[in-house]
Amino acid sequence: CLEYLLDTGVDPTIQDVHGYSAIHYAAAHGSRQNLELLIDSTFDSLNDGENAASASPLHLAAYNGQPEAVSVLVGTLVNLDVRDQAGRTPLYVAVQQGHTDCVDILTRHGASALVKERLTKGTSLHIAAANGCADCLHLIADSVADAEVFDTMDAQGQTPLMLAVTSGHLDCARLLLERGAQVDTADKRGCTALHRAAALGCADMVTTLLDHRAMVLCRDTEGRTPLHLAAACGHAGILGTLLQAVPSVDPRDQLRDDHGFTPLHWASYKGHEDCLELLLEHKSLNLERDTFSPLHCAVINGHDGAAELLIDILGAKIVNTNDAKGRTPLHAAAFSNNVLCVHLLLEHHAQVNATDRSGHTPLMMAAEHGHTKIVEVLLHRASADLTLHDANKNTALHLACSKGHEMSALLILGEICDPGLINATNGALQ
Repeated sequence: CLEYLLDTGVDPTIQDVHGYSAIHYAAAHGSRQNLELLIDSTFDSLNDGENAASASPLHLAAYNGQPEAVSVLVGTLVNLDVRDQAGRTPLYVAVQQGHTDCVDILTRHGASALVKERLTKGTSLHIAAANGCADCLHLIADSVADAEVFDTMDAQGQTPLMLAVTSGHLDCARLLLERGAQVDTADKRGCTALHRAAALGCADMVTTLLDHRAMVLCRDTEGRTPLHLAAACGHAGILGTLLQAVPSVDPRDQLRDDHGFTPLHWASYKGHEDCLELLLEHKSLNLERDTFSPLHCAVINGHDGAAELLIDILGAKIVNTNDAKGRTPLHAAAFSNNVLCVHLLLEHHAQVNATDRSGHTPLMMAAEHGHTKIVEVLLHRASADLTLHDANKNTALHLACSKGHEMSALLILGEICDPGLINATNGALQ
C-alpha cells in the first residue's frame, strides 16, 4: 500500500499536528521495509534541522526499542546526536528506556555519550548509572577512549559514579571505577561518592570505594566527613569500617565540621547508641573537653539512653562541662523539657545552681519556658536556689511571671518564705 501511495505522488514529508511525518511512525513501529521505502523517497529530509516534531524518527525508534529501525536510520543520518525538545539524544533515550540493542547500534556508529540534556545537564553515562543499566553502561564505556569522560558532571556537579552510588547500583559503580572514574571527585556541595554511600548505609558500596582508595576524611562544604554522616544516620557497621580505614595519625583535630561538631556529637544528637559505643572505643575520638559536649547533644534531643552511655564511659565529670555560652548539660535538659535526663544528670551530681554567661540557672530556663515538671524536680529534689538572678537581675519568679507561666510561678511561690524575694525588682525596677 505504501509503495502504491508513493508511486502516485503522495508527499511523505507531510506532518500531522504533532509534527510527525510517515517516517516518524514507521520508525516508532520498527517497520524496516516501510522505512527504506520512505527514506528512498524523502532524500535528505531526514537531516533537515527544521522540523516541528518534538523528536526525530531516530528518537522514536530508540525510545520504542526498535533495533531494526535504528539500524536503517543510522545508515542514512548525518547527525546521530540530534536532540529533542528536552535536549536528549537518541542514545540518551535508548539508555533511559534500557534498550541495549539500540544502544549497541548507536555506539558502534559513533553516537556521542557526552551530549547533555537541557534540564539536569546529564549525559547518557549519567542516566545509565542512575538507572542501573549495567549493560548499556558497558557498551558506552567500550565506545569511549578517554577515561576523563567518566568524570563528566551534571548541573549539580554529580558524576555518573555518584549517581550509581546514590541509586545503590554496585555493578555500575564497580564498572566505572574499573574504567578510571575518579573516586574522590566532589559535587557542588563537596560530597564525594563515599559521603553518599556512608549516608545511605550501603556497606558493599563503601567497601568497594575504600578498595579504590577513597579518602575517609574528605570533607563536604560544611566540613563533614563520611564518618560524620555514618554516625548521624546510625549506620554502625559502616562507621566501624570507616574507623578502621582512618589514617593512623591522630585525627582529633581533623574530625570537627564547620560547626565544631565531631561524629561523636552527631551520634549523640541522633541517639544512635551503637554508633556511640564504636566511637567511644576509638580513643582518639573521645573529645571529653569539648565545648558543647556530646552529652549536651544527647540531652537536648531527649536521648536519655545515649546520655547514660556517655556518662558511663566518659565519666561523671562530663556532667558539668560548659559550652561556649557557659551552659551545662543540665541547662540543655531544662531548655528541652527532658525530665528523664534531668533526673539522670542530678543522679550524677550535676550542679543545680550553675549559671551560664547570661546568669541563667537551669531553673530559670525551665521557668521562662513554662516547663512545669522540670521546675518541680529542680525545686523539690535538688533544692534549687531561688535567690539567684541573671544579668538583668531577673529571678526565676520574674521569668515565669513575665511569660505568663502560671503553674511554674505557683510552684516557685510555694517554696518562697521571704516576702522580700516576692517583691524584689529586676534591672528595670519591675
